[in-house]
Amino acid sequence: MDDFVSWPQPFSPAAVKDAFGKPLCGYCISLEAWRRGLSVKVKHAGYNKYTISSKERTLTFNKSLLVKDRNRIRNLSKNKHKVKKLLSKNGVNVPRGEVFGSDSSLDDALSYARNIGYPVVVKPLVGSLGDGVFTNILTDEEFVAHYKYLRDEESEPYIIVEKHFSGNDYRVFVIGSEAVAIVKRIPANVKGDGKSTIDQLIKKKNAFKKLNPFLSKGLIKKDREVLDFIRRSDYRLDSVLPEGEVLFLRGKANASAGGDTVDFTDQIPLKVKNAAVQAVQAIDGLEHCGVDVLFDEESEEYCVLELNTRAQVGVNMYPVVGKGRNVPKLLVDHYFPESKGDAFNFSTRIAFNNKKVIGALRGGVINEVSLAPFPKLSSILRRKFVCSYAKASPDAIPDKIAKLAGRYGILGFVSAPSEGKVEVVAVGTREKVREFKNKIASQPGLSIDTETRWRRTVKNCFECR
Repeated sequence: MDDFVSWPQPFSPAAVKDAFGKPLCGYCISLEAWRRGLSVKVKHAGYNKYTISSKERTLTFNKSLLVKDRNRIRNLSKNKHKVKKLLSKNGVNVPRGEVFGSDSSLDDALSYARNIGYPVVVKPLVGSLGDGVFTNILTDEEFVAHYKYLRDEESEPYIIVEKHFSGNDYRVFVIGSEAVAIVKRIPANVKGDGKSTIDQLIKKKNAFKKLNPFLSKGLIKKDREVLDFIRRSDYRLDSVLPEGEVLFLRGKANASAGGDTVDFTDQIPLKVKNAAVQAVQAIDGLEHCGVDVLFDEESEEYCVLELNTRAQVGVNMYPVVGKGRNVPKLLVDHYFPESKGDAFNFSTRIAFNNKKVIGALRGGVINEVSLAPFPKLSSILRRKFVCSYAKASPDAIPDKIAKLAGRYGILGFVSAPSEGKVEVVAVGTREKVREFKNKIASQPGLSIDTETRWRRTVKNCFECR
């Protein structure tokens, strides 16, 4: 596979820049719904609670989780071992494993690990984002160290010990009866250039990740596991990695733990897709979910690791390689099919101002923000004007332009990139944008130097930047 990459245009980095990190998932789903003219109310700054309404129904979401019979589904999905037993009962292939509670001894767990045979995995019964998961444990010494770490330092009351499955890690997003988006997750790694130390390569990789709306918060941290992997490879942080050599830094492939993602929606075998769908359908009432699957391309064997009912949609939207999938669109299609036709009546280059939403909710004065209806613009015109001013009152220029924008109902922004210059982006109806342009040009001491087409996203307001 080459290094081709594309992300859904309606959710470009510019469109979602105010929602990088935890709010990204809920923001993207809300944005899709809002653009269709659906009513959206945000009730938590991190999008742990928001509602989407049409004339027919109102649904509440927690990030990507549909809050319907939430307690049963959430509690079930949190108990990884219970889910695994339920999946196995329904014919889904899962790895062999057992839970060891606080009343179990280290010797009991160690004996079980030896019985099922190394390599094994040790992880908390309850957890997410790959926290506390140690994979490919090969010896008694490693097992004891990781088990004690979870029990003594992390105070985990229940620990799962299970057989390690040698396969690549995939996140399959299932909606209804279809696996709509699949990424291959590659554990955190760096590639040597023959000049940089491993520590420098980690810093470079993290700088690259910061440009990705989803991976920007999943940086490589030099924690216990990473340092163990470096030591296992007979390197140190200050070692120079040979050119072309890839050094893996973790066993788990979670993007939140510094991993990379590659879209595999069109490459993965149908039987793996069907297994993911079967796993979701094993949970009564669950309509969509992120399914973690291990798949060995050579043997074509696979197993389902766990279900993520509050899966981050960004992992499938913003891969490092391949085509990002528009999961928000597919989710809104599924739950609000009556809104599908409205997709042709809105602009995907207008977004609501998430900074204002988060700011209002974090202030503690209100507990709900109802988004203003999507601006319905016909004959839309998008322009960028670069202007020069002659009078020595630069601070007043942006404010004056912003007031004019409000008068004409213009969306966009004004900025002052250098002395004597202002840049104005104006989006609105053709008539209003032209009137706005003429009004700018008529201001004393202000002239328009250039006019170009604006193709990027603007907010549903006019900002002074």
